[in-house]
Amino acid sequence: MNAIEFPVLGEPPAVEFANTLYGSGEEVVDYLATPGLVSGWFAAADQPAPVSWSDDEIGRLRELRDAVHDVLSAEVDAVRPRATSLAAINRCLAAAPVRWTLGWGPGEGMLIGTEPSALGVPGVLGRLALGCVESLAGSPDSRVRRCEGPGCSLFFVKNHSRRRWCHDSCGHRARQSRYYRRHRRGAEGSPSPQEPR
Repeated sequence: MNAIEFPVLGEPPAVEFANTLYGSGEEVVDYLATPGLVSGWFAAADQPAPVSWSDDEIGRLRELRDAVHDVLSAEVDAVRPRATSLAAINRCLAAAPVRWTLGWGPGEGMLIGTEPSALGVPGVLGRLALGCVESLAGSPDSRVRRCEGPGCSLFFVKNHSRRRWCHDSCGHRARQSRYYRRHRRGAEGSPSPQEPR
């Protein structure tokens, strides 16, 4: 298999997970379509996961991914998510109950967190479902947004008031596109060299 460049941007795991369904309409790319892609994405996203996945487990993973994608899209678009999406996320949360953890980080002090208590695939699905809930419960200043870059459909957490793109490359393409449109309009309004002035 050729090296795949996964859309991993350093966002929270649930946002990265939703981004494994990229594009829209007939131009959709599914980065979880095969066992090799599943393993590759978990490695690229630096997320713990089982070494191998059965077809049924990949089906459950993709069902959860589609649900998370739908719920994050609904949040971004300020619409109601599908009831089936909410049910899929809740099933994964129920199969991997959350336990509270307490730790200490040098220079950070007390660290309080949560993690699914289940192991294996249920634990992985529970962790991703929990991440979705945490992304939606974040402060209004750090909400999930969709990239405004031309042709990009990736989600990102808006951690700065002026952030509009998932990555600098999308911002660069947007600026290039604006520059091209401005200069093209200017060229269309100016006389051609053959035309008399």
